[in-house]
This record gives sequence, C-alpha cells and structure tokens, in this order.
Amino acid sequence: MGEQSLDFNVRGYMFVSAVDYLRQTVGEQEAKRAIAAFSPQARHLLETLKSADWCPVSVFSEALDAISKAGDGGERSKELLIKCGTHVAMEATNTFLKLFMKMMSTQLLVKKVPDLWRRDCSGGKLVVENLDDHSVRFATSGMQGYKHAVCTAAGFVSFGLGAIGKTVESVTVQGWSPEKPSEDGATFELTWRA
Repeated sequence: MGEQSLDFNVRGYMFVSAVDYLRQTVGEQEAKRAIAAFSPQARHLLETLKSADWCPVSVFSEALDAISKAGDGGERSKELLIKCGTHVAMEATNTFLKLFMKMMSTQLLVKKVPDLWRRDCSGGKLVVENLDDHSVRFATSGMQGYKHAVCTAAGFVSFGLGAIGKTVESVTVQGWSPEKPSEDGATFELTWRA
C-alpha cells in the first residue's frame, strides 16, 4: 500500500451520507447486514464521526463497495454509485451554498470543482479535460484507495450542474468497473441542456 493511500482521507459527511444512501437503497435490514460486515474501524466511525472530521478513504470505500454490490456488478452498480455521489453532494450543500450556486455560471462551477475536491478529499485529483457549451469531461488521477471515485464524483458534479439550473441529460463513465474501481485515467463526461 502506497503512502498516498495511507494519508488519503475524506470528510466525515461523505461516509455518513454514503451509508445513509445505502440504507435508502437496500432497506434497513439489508443495510444492517452490510454494515455488520464493515471493519471495526468503519462501524466505530459511523457512530462517532462529525461532518467536518477526516475519515480514512478506505473506510468510505467500504460503504461504496456495499453500494456497488447492491447492483448487478455492471451498469446498475455504476448507476447506484453515481446516485450516491449526488446524495453526498446534497448533504454537502447547505442553504447558503445552494443560493450561491444558483448565481454561478457553468464555467465557474467547473473551475471550482477541483477546489471543492481539495476541500473534502486529501488525495487524488479531478482534472478538466474538456468543457464546451453543453458538456464537460473530467479525468481522475491518484485515486488509489478511493474505490469508485469516478462514479461518485460524476454524481457530485451532476448535482452541482443541477443546482445552477442545468438539466443533466447523460452521464458517461469510462475506465471503471467493480474489479478496477480506482484506476488512474478513468473519466466521466456530463452533457446537459440549459
């Protein structure tokens, strides 16, 4: 395990929100079974973590793996993980930020995404590869240890576009699978209409 993955942390709200999404998606009984299979550290943090606290990305990934397993191992898993990212983004935006986002342009939002990433993730990078009037593509790098990052990031950015008034029409994820959940160079592309 590389040094980066040992030091890679995410904000506590991300883990707690992902577990909340798991509960909503699979129901309380199935969620209890999934949570019982979490590591002792993950179960402890679920009870004690505050929103702004740092949480090891490995713990967050346990929740994301449980969500992925609730799908079919393919498109359904990807869809659930993207929706989890949207759910996490909803939890991240307080009333003030929602109002502020309504005044943002697409270009400003896309420019701010890497800053938002650094605020909530101590490792990994999202890099804008392409932006035009109706689409944006991001590439991921340094995501070792953060399983399913490309999918949850796609959901997070999709929520942001919706918050500024865009209707996301498609989300395309490349370079991800449940067997290779954190590959460098994985991308997501979002298309929208105004």
